[in-house]
Amino acid sequence: MMRHRLLPALLAAGLIGGCGDDTPRTPEQAAHKVVAEAARPVIGTPVPDFTLPSLTGGTPLSQAQLLGKTTLVNFWAPWCPPCVQELPELARVHAALQPKNGQVIGIALAGAEEVQAFLAQHPLPFPILLGDHEGRELARKLGNAHAVLPYSVVIDAEGVIRAVHAGRLDEARARALLEPALRH
Repeated sequence: MMRHRLLPALLAAGLIGGCGDDTPRTPEQAAHKVVAEAARPVIGTPVPDFTLPSLTGGTPLSQAQLLGKTTLVNFWAPWCPPCVQELPELARVHAALQPKNGQVIGIALAGAEEVQAFLAQHPLPFPILLGDHEGRELARKLGNAHAVLPYSVVIDAEGVIRAVHAGRLDEARARALLEPALRH
């Protein structure tokens, strides 16, 4: 009898099962939790050295050029539906970040021709780098051990990784991830 009265109290307190726990309820939530756990060790560490070419063939971008700005780095591909869905929201985030000394940078994990064809139909206001093999390796170094796309990383103005997000990122969640980094 005592057990039946205790169970609702434990559920309500979130000590077992129920709504108060962090047990994933959908496959997407489960995948996000696995990726977040794998990425946890990179939070609070400096961005590793990298240099990636610009899609336009201009000057390659390196981690040193990120210093001084809060940056959301987004790994994506034109063939990835959640990636394509989040790009308009990331464009709005980029516009909102610019007055706050922030930016969005996309790293496309596809060939130059495929990315250029996509962007001809869907132009973006933020810089796009070509990732190919080096981009995949950078994503792994930034905590994406499971090669999930899309994958986003928030880097503060000092070049320290402050947050990661696996899966589609909407504007509200992107702003919430960026806010603490903007205060550093």
